[in-house]
Amino acid sequence: MQSKPYSVVDGAQGIANGPMLEAACARRRAKNQGARLLQEPMPGLRESIPARSICDQTVDGYLRTFEPMFRILHVPSFMREYENYWTQPALTQTEFLMKLTMVVTVGAIFLTDRSAAKDIKRTARNWVYAVQWWLTGPTVRFDASFP
Repeated sequence: MQSKPYSVVDGAQGIANGPMLEAACARRRAKNQGARLLQEPMPGLRESIPARSICDQTVDGYLRTFEPMFRILHVPSFMREYENYWTQPALTQTEFLMKLTMVVTVGAIFLTDRSAAKDIKRTARNWVYAVQWWLTGPTVRFDASFP
């Protein structure tokens, strides 16, 4: 094995290195694409979140029933992030979106609007898979300079 397998040298070795260089570039592009996907585990996640009026009802239902029993969230922090989400949704971090989708999923059982509850139920499976992948999937950001 050469210490620099992708080095360019004269003659036959230079010709053999061409495919290896192409493969290294393809690998680097794939890793960069993967790094972008880590930031958004479900395409269209932000767009799949219901309107604020529906979210307000589901969050209220969750906070009234499940949160006092299980104490999963720090409610003041969650509510601060929730307000920030509605004022600047593009700046919201994926971590909060994961929390919000789970709160909306659980709180949807308290909706009086059955059609909205049905829509959330349809989308909730994708949200759960996205959160599961986000929690257990790769968490290391890829370095674009690494071959």
